[in-house]
Amino acid sequence: MHGPDFGGEVRDRHYGQLEDVPQAPDQVASRSQNDDFDVTVSESSCPAKIKNFCFKNMDWLRRVSVEPALLFVMVSMGLTNGVSIQYVQERIYENFNITSASGGACSNQTSEPTDAEKAAAAELNGFNVISGFAGGFPALFVTLIISAASDRVGRKLPLVLPVAGMLCGTVVFLLIALLDLPVVILLISNVALSFTGGYPLFFSGCSSYVADTTAKKDRTFLFALLFTLSLVGSGIASISAGYWIKGGSFADPFWLSFALLSSILLYLIFWVPETVRADSKSSEDDSLLAEPRSSKLSAVWKGLSGILGVAGKGRRVWLLLALTVLFVSMGVFGAINSILFIRLLSMPFCWSSVLIGYFNASKPFINGLGLTLGARYLTKCLKDYAVIQLGLLSTVGMLVIICISTDTYGMFLVNVVGCLHALPPAILMAKMSKVIEPKLQGALFSLTGTTESLANLLGPFLLGLIYQGTLNTFPLAVFIVMIGLTVSTMAIVGVLMIMECGAELGYHQLHDDGETEDEEGEHMGASQGEANGDIK
Repeated sequence: MHGPDFGGEVRDRHYGQLEDVPQAPDQVASRSQNDDFDVTVSESSCPAKIKNFCFKNMDWLRRVSVEPALLFVMVSMGLTNGVSIQYVQERIYENFNITSASGGACSNQTSEPTDAEKAAAAELNGFNVISGFAGGFPALFVTLIISAASDRVGRKLPLVLPVAGMLCGTVVFLLIALLDLPVVILLISNVALSFTGGYPLFFSGCSSYVADTTAKKDRTFLFALLFTLSLVGSGIASISAGYWIKGGSFADPFWLSFALLSSILLYLIFWVPETVRADSKSSEDDSLLAEPRSSKLSAVWKGLSGILGVAGKGRRVWLLLALTVLFVSMGVFGAINSILFIRLLSMPFCWSSVLIGYFNASKPFINGLGLTLGARYLTKCLKDYAVIQLGLLSTVGMLVIICISTDTYGMFLVNVVGCLHALPPAILMAKMSKVIEPKLQGALFSLTGTTESLANLLGPFLLGLIYQGTLNTFPLAVFIVMIGLTVSTMAIVGVLMIMECGAELGYHQLHDDGETEDEEGEHMGASQGEANGDIK
């Protein structure tokens, strides 16, 4: 059987007669009866012409689609996110007449921070919290609406729009850094550019695209691959960004980011093929024109309500609990990144920009390695829920290390202990993608993208408030709260395991991702009559 096709094959979105849909011969021969129908991208499309001309005899490269875009978007974000925080820190410290020592963030290496350092750290944390909240709130609704609408208007909109917004944000920072404009402009630009969706919308678009172009049995690993690319991409640029900052240049990383985002934007427009067929969209639009206008405007809501319509199949509670696990795990994950960054820049660590760069680079590479190997091998010998529990246990371990570490070596051990903490979101999204029917994949990932956006908004905001309130008394309190939240999430996953395994609830498992293709075919043939009632 051929491997998963990234962009060479796309799923048909026409909901009419399936017998008229042209199918690729290799897919027809290997696809089970209840798998999704795929169709070939039109050879007359611009992306197909460019691919066929440039890489005529390189099929493996022609199949790559959104993966390079995701990788380089994360490289761009890795260049800019940490740099922007340290730039704001430098501007705030200047206001308090605090000078950096040997590239570090502290004015001295005494055992106790001064009042000025405490005030500067509190203001920096407050700026971070306000910026994240003001910038994340509009993106919450944009991700929900545009990702759900992509089932009708196509997948390119949630891919192109956030990249264009990131490009504009890069230009704004360059103007602030070069012209020495007030940093409050960053807050205003974050709010304005959040209406383009940002990273949550872009990742939601990538997830929908992968779900469109892959079979169900491949999705667990491929979603883990997406998360791995997002982690590795952010780490590639961290070391170079640290040396740039040490050299006193905040603008240079943003110039490179500008070049990368410009190239990605052109790549997405002219290279990546659309997975929602034009004839399907026009057919749906014609049918919608015959309906009342209110029905057309409520199409997005119908798609979202269709996600929760699995209640009739006995899976609504499962889906809501899975979204809860996703929300808490992503909220804690985002809060760890932002709060730990502030803690490492402050007493007693006082890390330099170069050391921050090495830490930020090692974290995604170690996490990406754990995510890829965990999704590939752990899922072959353990149930998905057991792997999720291991990932959550890894999160608890890294939080404990943060609480007890007082030196640099201990903090680098945090990345090793937490190497599996990115597994739960990837596996949960893959499982939810298998539950929801193909025509609602965009609506599903609008829901998961909104959940992720809401988690990234409320998690760092609420936990950041706790950190700011206890900064001068007990700064480790927020990490203890995170441990409690993660343990509670493990209990919810235990409930999900009971729901799926309990015979009294009528849940049955289709097959494990680790099964061979022949075993999967046997299970699929034996359970076609029960497929609508399965969880996985």
